[in-house]
Amino acid sequence: MAKQYKINGSLCVSKDKKSKFLYIGEDTDITHIDKDEAKAYGIAAKEFDKLVDSGVLTPGDGSVVKTAESNEPKPVSATQLVAFNKAVEKLDSNNEKHWTTDKKPEVPALKELGIVVTADQRDELWDILSAM
Repeated sequence: MAKQYKINGSLCVSKDKKSKFLYIGEDTDITHIDKDEAKAYGIAAKEFDKLVDSGVLTPGDGSVVKTAESNEPKPVSATQLVAFNKAVEKLDSNNEKHWTTDKKPEVPALKELGIVVTADQRDELWDILSAM
């Protein structure tokens, strides 16, 4: 696993070139990031190093959520959240098979797009994404 860095303060980043900007860091669900995850948010390696040098990023443990398979914490990465978001964007909003009655993405529909999660994991990711 790549070395995680705690985000001190908050960073304004973009999930992809078409998306709105979002904040990660303090007071958000994404409080830690590694170099590969930073790249997924458009933070180049040189910029990442500058953030480390300036103290915006400091070595630390990743954020955690509980999984359905175990009571052990499992890290939630920015990369996972970006992949989940991209899959959700591909779902057909008019296809009832893609959405639950609570308007959450169906686990089988996500699986068809390469996102293998339990309903509890989907709910955690959905809650984070919905809060952004």
